Amino acid sequence: MADLSKEKVNQLYSELLINHDFEKLELLRNQPNIFEVLGVSHYEIRHSHFLAWLFNPNGNHGIGDYFLKRFLIQIFQDSRVNLMEFSQFKKLEVLSTHQLLQENLIIHREKHNIDILIEFDSTIIVIENKIHSGEGNDQLQRYKDIVVKNYSNKKPIFVYLTKFGEEASLKNYFIEVSYQEHILLYLNDLVEYKSDTIQDHVLTYIKDYIDNLNKNIMKQDPTNILAEKLYRQHQDLFDFIIANRPDSITIIREKMNELLVIDRFVLGSEHKHFSRFLPTEINNIVTKNKQRNGWKLGEAFLWELRYPTNSEEIEFKIAISPFFKEKRDAIIKLFEESNLKKEFNNDWAVYESKYYPIEYSLIHKEDYIESIYQQIMEEQRPKIDKLSQIILANQTIFK
Repeated sequence: MADLSKEKVNQLYSELLINHDFEKLELLRNQPNIFEVLGVSHYEIRHSHFLAWLFNPNGNHGIGDYFLKRFLIQIFQDSRVNLMEFSQFKKLEVLSTHQLLQENLIIHREKHNIDILIEFDSTIIVIENKIHSGEGNDQLQRYKDIVVKNYSNKKPIFVYLTKFGEEASLKNYFIEVSYQEHILLYLNDLVEYKSDTIQDHVLTYIKDYIDNLNKNIMKQDPTNILAEKLYRQHQDLFDFIIANRPDSITIIREKMNELLVIDRFVLGSEHKHFSRFLPTEINNIVTKNKQRNGWKLGEAFLWELRYPTNSEEIEFKIAISPFFKEKRDAIIKLFEESNLKKEFNNDWAVYESKYYPIEYSLIHKEDYIESIYQQIMEEQRPKIDKLSQIILANQTIFK
């Protein structure tokens, strides 16, 4: 749209401020919700924590096996619980639910990097929870392989939990379950029919979680409806604001770069979606050749913080360039001897990949990006320092 004059912007903004719906929206947005107060309304990992709590029949929520039973009955209606590949295990059906609930049960969180694992004596259920981010490279296949290998004595069942029941890439194995059709139904029924048996504080948590799903995930809350109405009424102003808003990834990257420099890292080849860096003590050791293809400064390898466009996460990893064949094999060998976890090794060898959630709606909040940086470095800095010492001790391979 064309640029608006200062006078026109002021006029449109004044019209918005005196709109009764705008005042009503502000009041609705200011209603307290424990998930928003804690700043975790969008984080997949926090949703997985809450669901794991509800799945546990012995949890302090007091709802027993209600939530888990509803979930099991739902997925046991799908033929993919009884795949031919795992025909050596006992067939499961809806009537198997009661028997399964008599077995020993462990709820795992982030074991093998899987969001939720529900482990019975006879059965292991994998739940991959996707709210905002998409699948990683061969992510579901890796999880399937891990579970089949590590739980070979248990029948595996795979579930793909998304907002609207989207298909998984491994759709022949993963059963689609949705927040819209299933999770919200279980929770709403719980509040409507069992609220008199639930402790007040637990009921508050569950109601807040329902509100959070409707507002921030499903976008079906009254505030979302009111916001759409206001947008239609004041579209010129909102379009102007959107067109001129700061780019979130740029804000995050620039702040991360600033923090890296403060921590005495040397910034590497620039890219909009990456902060690349090397520790000062090895910066002059690591081979660089601008004549080669690859990164702009031609580094042999770099630590990276990657900022994806399609998910509110930051990926931490180490990457080795494919364009130093004579040194690349030696670097890979050094990394492997250092017990670094290899993620994949096509052209670019990648090690130690891990994702950290970040909520874009909070990036303007004072010290928020710094808190994410500190969270990353609290876990990764000892590993960075250890590898740097190994490289210093083996620096001849870079000459």
